[in-house]
Amino acid sequence: LTNNRKGSFTSPNVFKRSFSEATVAPANAEKAAEEEEEEFGVVKKRVFVRYTQSKFFPDSQLNKPTFWKIVHDRHQEMNKDRPVHIERVCEGLKVTRELWDRYEEPSFWEVKKMKIVARASPRAWGVRTFRGVKEQVYDEEKKEMVDRVRKIRGTRKVTWRVCS
Repeated sequence: LTNNRKGSFTSPNVFKRSFSEATVAPANAEKAAEEEEEEFGVVKKRVFVRYTQSKFFPDSQLNKPTFWKIVHDRHQEMNKDRPVHIERVCEGLKVTRELWDRYEEPSFWEVKKMKIVARASPRAWGVRTFRGVKEQVYDEEKKEMVDRVRKIRGTRKVTWRVCS
C-alpha cells in the first residue's frame, strides 16, 4: 500500500484486467478456447464471441428468439430489394414479449429509434403500450400529451416476437 497526498491509501494495480483480448474470435478459435490461464491459483477459461452470421450481433443472440434476432431477420428480408441501413429497419415495428400474452389487453413496444455499434451493445428506444395504456407525458411547450420514448429493456431475453 502506498500513501496518497490526500491521506488515502491505494494498492498496487495487481487486479488489472486486460481488455485487449477483445470479443473477436481469432482464426484458431477452437484451439484458443481450450486454452486455460492460471491467475492467483484460479483456473479461468477464455471466452470468445463469434460473429459469423452477422457483423452486428453475436451468433449467441441469433440462435434464440431475441429482439435482435427479429431485427437481424427483418434486415435480411428488407435488403433483398434495395440496401437499407440496419438502424432504419425496425422503425415503427411493434414487438411484444411472450410474458405479456397472459394479459387480455394488448401490450407491446413500438420501436422509434435504434443505435447499433458493431460488436458493442445494441440499443433500441420506443413507446410502450402496456395492458392497453400507451405511455405518454405532458409537454409544456406544446401544451399536449406526447408519447414517452424510452429505452427498451430486456432485448437480449429470449421471449420476443413480432405483433400480428
